[in-house]
Amino acid sequence: MRADAAFHSTRDRRLGYRPALDGLRAVAIGAVVLYHSTGQPGGGGLGVDIFFVLSGFLITTLLVEEHDRAGGVSLRAFYRRRAYRLLPALIVMLGVVLVITKGAALVGAIAGIAYFSNILLASNIGAMPSELRHLWSLAQEEQFYLVWPVALFFVLRAHRTLTIVLLVAAIVFTQVRVLELASAGAS
Repeated sequence: MRADAAFHSTRDRRLGYRPALDGLRAVAIGAVVLYHSTGQPGGGGLGVDIFFVLSGFLITTLLVEEHDRAGGVSLRAFYRRRAYRLLPALIVMLGVVLVITKGAALVGAIAGIAYFSNILLASNIGAMPSELRHLWSLAQEEQFYLVWPVALFFVLRAHRTLTIVLLVAAIVFTQVRVLELASAGAS
């Protein structure tokens, strides 16, 4: 096979499902669970970061493939799929926690179901019960998914040059914000 033919056959292939990424997600989740249960390995947040990146990649891939296949993206269908996937388990878990805590975790449960437990936890507006503190990462992810599909929808419809400019601006903004947060944490 000629090199240019191999390039085109690889480039034209859809990303689709990749079992290896499931394995990597399992390793990331395992690192988080291990960190929370033993305090090791140091830097346990790396598992969360890896999971966020893989999740963002997967969602972006699904949305881009839907756009290529259908000529557009149904945001309503996207959010409906997210709700069907996450809410049943979340509701059961919150119900169990409310029973166990005899309702004492109600504020945390409301924050959990509304996906703002990260804000509650970070701001100390109300005490986030320890049984629900892990929901910060779900809130963070769902807040990203409120913004990202809409942004991607517009990017996919925009001209290629505008897309590149917007992506570079987003990367620069993100990096500046990360540096600000890092310097604030160091002082």
